[in-house]
Amino acid sequence: MGYDPDSGKRLNLFFTDRMPGGAFIYRASEGHELLYANKVMADLFECDSVEEFREFVGNSFDGIVGKAQLSEVQNEINEQITDDNREFDHVFYYIRTKKGNVCLVEDYGALVHDPQEGDVFYVFLISREISAGNSEIDHVTGLYARDKFFATIRKMAKKADKDKEQEYALIYLNMVNFKLFNLKRGVAEGDACLKSIGEILKGSYEDAVITRLWGDHFAVFTKYENLVEKHERAARTFRGMYGKQYNIYGKNGVCRFKLTGNFDVEAALSKAKVACDSIKHTPGVTYIEYSDALQEQLDIEEYVEHHIDEAVEKGWIIPYYQPQIRSITGKLCGMEALARWQDPVYGLLTPNKFVDILEESRQLHKLDCYMVQQVCRDIRDRMNAGLPMVPVSLNFSRLDFKMCDVLKVVEDAVRETDIPRDFI
Repeated sequence: MGYDPDSGKRLNLFFTDRMPGGAFIYRASEGHELLYANKVMADLFECDSVEEFREFVGNSFDGIVGKAQLSEVQNEINEQITDDNREFDHVFYYIRTKKGNVCLVEDYGALVHDPQEGDVFYVFLISREISAGNSEIDHVTGLYARDKFFATIRKMAKKADKDKEQEYALIYLNMVNFKLFNLKRGVAEGDACLKSIGEILKGSYEDAVITRLWGDHFAVFTKYENLVEKHERAARTFRGMYGKQYNIYGKNGVCRFKLTGNFDVEAALSKAKVACDSIKHTPGVTYIEYSDALQEQLDIEEYVEHHIDEAVEKGWIIPYYQPQIRSITGKLCGMEALARWQDPVYGLLTPNKFVDILEESRQLHKLDCYMVQQVCRDIRDRMNAGLPMVPVSLNFSRLDFKMCDVLKVVEDAVRETDIPRDFI
């Protein structure tokens, strides 16, 4: 039985429509007109049909890539085909779907000369997430893929009882300012930077198991000895390559432990991430170890963020008055109202336990408005009792003026308590 061209055509269409990624063909000539696209391309772009997808991208490869990165991607394709004397390319770029979502994709293209259409590109497109999940090796850095990383540590843990005194560490590494570099310099240079990070980590942490978890987040499993020195060596090397020029640097959270047969690698990595996240907005600090004290601090911060409304409603916030003494006379001339949080769970919380977290969560105005109202009430109570009174100063955050009408809050509190303006 010979080859049936019609059957072959039917099988080709059947095959491409059932591939685990997008498939399309476009002209190599100017305009890059689309000649074919499978249904998966429509799905990737969150379109209901291939026709809708074609219309959305202007029936062109240019519309798939987008104007912002088209020139860079096109140059990369041309360089790979021309300079390397080959007929295929492998590039990365971001696509924006019809619903506005952004996705990083991997493009495998082959330049083919068709007798009827001329030079065309056959392309297989797959999202980075799909490709990373189907391999034991991260194709950008050459490090272990996430699942391989976890599986390797679990195997090591089963044999760890032979050396019960050896201490290990899991490091969670988040690269700061990498996303900005990736947007400015493009995916190709971004991937080159990620690969350099992987090489530096392998060179600095001997006999370690290393993975790129996702994006610019890495994890390192290694022995604990000389960990700070290893970290500093890696940071110093990377700073010389990218840090000084592009202000990219790493935040490192460390979980320290002894390896046992029932070791929970996910839980340890979560602790390392908690430590890493705790210094995310702390300038100059790039390394911190997880501890029970750190966890308690983070628990308090989370508690404060979710209980400020209750604290205000139930009067857990109390003004403490710090006297102001005139140095010449030695007499009391004023007071400053300072907030203290008398909590039923954590006891007395000082401002360093709650002010910053309320500012970060954009809730500090709730505290400051409450303090204004409470101070005015306290002044009125002293006046009613015939006690001496001096002016009281209050603290405000710049965010108060964005999150509420703080001047109106002060005006209303003074008017409602009927106190002299000179006392605020």
